[in-house]
Amino acid sequence: MNRLQNHWMRGMLGGATAVAACAWLGCGDTDSGDASSDDNAAATTTASFQNGVTPSATYAGTTDAVLMESTPTTNLGSDTTLRVDMDYPTSTKKNATAVLRFDLSSIPQGSKVSSASLTVNVTDQTGGEGYTLYALTRAWDEATVTWTAAKPGSNWNPGGGRGADHDARPLGKLLPTATGKYTLALNADGIAVVQGWVAAPSTNYGFELEAPTNLDGVQFDSSESAATDNRPKFSVGYTAPAAIGTGLRAQYFAGVNFDSPAAMRTDATVNFDWGTAAPTGASVPADNFSVRWTGQILPARTETVTFATRSDDGVRLWVNGQKIIDNWTDHASVDNAGTIALTAGQKVSIKLEYYEKTGGAVAQLSWWSPSIAKQIIPSSVLFPDTGAVADAGTPDTGTDAGSAAPPDRGPIRFASL
Repeated sequence: MNRLQNHWMRGMLGGATAVAACAWLGCGDTDSGDASSDDNAAATTTASFQNGVTPSATYAGTTDAVLMESTPTTNLGSDTTLRVDMDYPTSTKKNATAVLRFDLSSIPQGSKVSSASLTVNVTDQTGGEGYTLYALTRAWDEATVTWTAAKPGSNWNPGGGRGADHDARPLGKLLPTATGKYTLALNADGIAVVQGWVAAPSTNYGFELEAPTNLDGVQFDSSESAATDNRPKFSVGYTAPAAIGTGLRAQYFAGVNFDSPAAMRTDATVNFDWGTAAPTGASVPADNFSVRWTGQILPARTETVTFATRSDDGVRLWVNGQKIIDNWTDHASVDNAGTIALTAGQKVSIKLEYYEKTGGAVAQLSWWSPSIAKQIIPSSVLFPDTGAVADAGTPDTGTDAGSAAPPDRGPIRFASL
């Protein structure tokens, strides 16, 4: 057959890195055009943390306590009420502060935090200046914390988690004027603090609430409250880091029916016009060879996607276990396409089988959708198989995305490339 003269998207492989980054993250127009930046914006996830409720009923990552200047060595970590007051007991001019911490370690490191808020169930409202939220800079232990000591062997300075024991930046103000649920949205400094905790969970010492002059105290339920819905809840809006793929596992065989294993590697993309040359070096013949690419693909949008191949000769494609392209014949360069519905953020299996008989050899895999301009599928959304290598043998004609191994063919061995 004749060698393909007009190569579709020639040079695409050389720009694979740039195309990959743009396909996942969205970075403006490319030669073939891109979806708008809004379409490519990563989804924001909101995670809430509340003992016995969320992220699951088994979550127990909230710790809290009242620190009482009037009883400086008494631990109140098991109290069901948190109190903040600059005059408690009344007319003593003694301070009561509250400390709270939420385990946020389930938020993926590398995530970008966009919002954070604290919700409490107020049982005694306040007025005046309200109470300021600060980030603590000293570790403390709920079971032993007191006005004097953060934990055994570590004393607060000057006491109650105040002064040098918290960051100087106010993160927000608690000023509930009625009982019931009250939400404090953290300011930009608060979001920056939470961002630091997500990046380095070991630096998360939680919050302290205090006020310099407020003599009208506030009370709210603690994490020990019998009513789980009334326990303090901390919510974080964030964008998880995008998973970045490296391509598909490529198994090269001598023979059009996957007869003899010749070489194996990871191909960043499937975008080859080999002409009459051998595709992977001397160990693979220039004619009468076959290739199986396997792995997973990660879509960024929930939508129907069109997959397309350009091949010379035979080709077939499975996505998520469904065969959507099947042209297993000798032919000159030809385009084939099939569609399938995919879900944003859910990896699905992908397998492409190809053989070359004689003459020119072309194998290319592309896609497009309402949010993706037609392009070679970039490496950023492709993840190579890491499991057992498929056996050699007659090409798979079933619908399963995996490669079935004939029972009488033992494990194959490939040359490293």
